[in-house]
Amino acid sequence: MTLIAAFELCRFTRLLTRFTHDIFAFFVCSIYVQDGVRGVFDRFGSTLDPADAGNALLCFVMATGIVLLSLLMMATPSSIFFVRRARSLISQYALAISIAIIALFANTFFQPTFTVDFVKLPGMSPTDASRSWWVGLSGDWKEWFVAIGAALMIVIFFFIDQNISSALCQKREMLLQKGSYFHSSFLLMGAFNMIGPLFGLPFVTGSLPHSPQMVIAATSLPNAHDYDDKTEAQKRWAEQRTVLETRFAPLLCYSLIGFSLLVPGFIRCLPEAAVDGTLIFVGLEGLVRTQLWERLMLIFSEPRMYPRNRYTEGTRITKMHMYTLIQLACWGMCWLIDRAFGIIFPVWVALLVPIRIFVLPKIFSREELLALDSESAQLVEGQRGGFDGI
Repeated sequence: MTLIAAFELCRFTRLLTRFTHDIFAFFVCSIYVQDGVRGVFDRFGSTLDPADAGNALLCFVMATGIVLLSLLMMATPSSIFFVRRARSLISQYALAISIAIIALFANTFFQPTFTVDFVKLPGMSPTDASRSWWVGLSGDWKEWFVAIGAALMIVIFFFIDQNISSALCQKREMLLQKGSYFHSSFLLMGAFNMIGPLFGLPFVTGSLPHSPQMVIAATSLPNAHDYDDKTEAQKRWAEQRTVLETRFAPLLCYSLIGFSLLVPGFIRCLPEAAVDGTLIFVGLEGLVRTQLWERLMLIFSEPRMYPRNRYTEGTRITKMHMYTLIQLACWGMCWLIDRAFGIIFPVWVALLVPIRIFVLPKIFSREELLALDSESAQLVEGQRGGFDGI
């Protein structure tokens, strides 16, 4: 990872176009949803008596409540209630407010009557109690070669995950003004991942969907993904806004995370269902932010109700749906390879680049690919169908 940063190989991120961005983001976000749903329903699979069944049902209700409350509060910017600043704050902190409400109910009303499973956090100790903090490098020499092979796959995954996350964090609608960051962040990740795992700590990487979500929250842009569908007045208002780019917000965020680990009582008051509900909501929010999701919904929509943007105005309906189905097939292959072969999954993601460069131009024209694979879906006034020169 240090060599990748030193030789500025992150510049090849430009080959990872929106075609790959959407497939990878769709896959990662669907993993979040699947993990959350599985966490809820696995409790029913181990049910042996009515008490366990009631506990499983209560977890289902709490996780569902977190998701529904968060989605409801996310829609407050379009509500007629409260002033605009209050609606914006409610929307930005929808998940935190929902978790606080469910935790209050769990501790105040549910706990005296039902058995509520709360998060178990032993404090600052290794995950496995039988393992020491220091991992060490001793072992059979054959293990070194196995580790090298595994490390290469992990580096490929980190290269894709980190750089796609960085690219999505720096899109035009984020309104960021300072220089881009690719090589330096990858260098820092290499340093962290060289030292941390020696002490049993996990690898770190920028990741989807929460890295772009963090930038959106920190820049007060809760509806940045709807930027292309805003009215002209709303667009002018958004373009006049300035974003204060500061490191204070993430510093405060991670300081609070560290504080909660040092004082585990804050975590132990949360029901385990909050973890499942959070995974589901974060995954769903990431899914709907992708253009792949928008085009997937258009398959089931009436054509005359389609929004006017690049991919609806610049392609025929059949070609647009074909492009969507190809992306869904690639997404399905991500799941298949991940489940069947596990660690070599990043190779398939890397293969999406030659698929985009060599295969798609044989199916779609240059103008169609410009419309479907551009970073912005915004339609330039006065141009329909071709988009030549954009």
